[in-house]
Amino acid sequence: MRIALLAVFLAATPSFAAGLSEEEAVRHGLAQPRVTTLIESRRAAAAGLAATAGRWDNPELEFSEESLDLPGGDSSDQFLWLRQRFNVAGARGLERRAARMNLDGQYARIELQQRDLVRDIRSLFYDVIAARQRLEAQRGWHQRLEELVAAVAARRRAGDAARYDEIRLRQELSLVSARTREARAVHESARDKLFALIHIDPAELAGGLMPPAVSTSAAESLERHPLLLALQAEASSADTRARAAKRDAWPDLTLGVGRHELKEGGVDADGGLISIGIEVPLFDRSQGEFQAADNEARALRAEASLLRSRLQSEVREALRLLEVRRAAVEELERQKSGPDSSLPPIAESAYAAGEIDVMALIDAHRTELAVASEVVSLARAARAAYIQLQYLSGEP
Repeated sequence: MRIALLAVFLAATPSFAAGLSEEEAVRHGLAQPRVTTLIESRRAAAAGLAATAGRWDNPELEFSEESLDLPGGDSSDQFLWLRQRFNVAGARGLERRAARMNLDGQYARIELQQRDLVRDIRSLFYDVIAARQRLEAQRGWHQRLEELVAAVAARRRAGDAARYDEIRLRQELSLVSARTREARAVHESARDKLFALIHIDPAELAGGLMPPAVSTSAAESLERHPLLLALQAEASSADTRARAAKRDAWPDLTLGVGRHELKEGGVDADGGLISIGIEVPLFDRSQGEFQAADNEARALRAEASLLRSRLQSEVREALRLLEVRRAAVEELERQKSGPDSSLPPIAESAYAAGEIDVMALIDAHRTELAVASEVVSLARAARAAYIQLQYLSGEP
């Protein structure tokens, strides 16, 4: 296989007839039981914590009995009370509303964790494809070098080539063999990481490295970024908790109903009881809670503003890098696909004619391999910028 043809293959980003696609890898990764258990457990835990906010106080049931031995006979005085504490200022309702807002923030953070996992899957997916393409390029040079070594050895035996040329080519073959083994190990390790993450049996991957072009409208969906939504929800929750803290300064009421039975001498009487109690806000007026919640809301809004600016700059950076890297790959592809643009065939013909030495021949193949490797690196870097855009702006 010619390195020139391989380089065109690498840059053209072909689609395979069969194999695991990026979308299927992501779907498998998100659908595995350990991920769904993790996500659902965190959602349920967050919902459970939210359910504890703004609950009513438990009612109190009290029974008391007083018995006395009196000169005129025994005395028995029994009281049965049922008391309930009420927050008439509506602070508990505000606390429940704040908890629901905070729950929205927790759900957004859980969605961000899912995005993190999807980004990791995509990154590993294209690491495998890049490693495979580098391995194929290295194998192509390895195979051609073996052919050159055999041809030069035959020419040396016929007295038409120098022994130095054969030795130098065999040394280069040893180096290339070692690099091919390393490229194979890198490819296998990348596959292991990917399929360990998505938890399915290894399969061939379908797809190319080069991502599609993206318009600058990718920044429009930043307001739906999970972390930004989480900060906004948490700021609203803190605002509502501050309002609840203000209302907590209002006194709570405690209402009670009960029954009283009295037995003393010949008297046997009973009757109903009612009581009302009011809290005296002398020591605790929730000033600290208000101050903490109010300043937390301001801090969260400031953090959201900083995050929005950072996300906008990261989107612009990713768009810029994507455009530059795609253009670089396309330029290399145009150069490699031009007529008589491949160095190895020219160098091999010149070497056979005695016009160049063996080092020039080796250098031509090394240059071709370096270009092919650079095509893979640039395409992988362009895909990394595209993955970052997907991470920042969400799914299309």
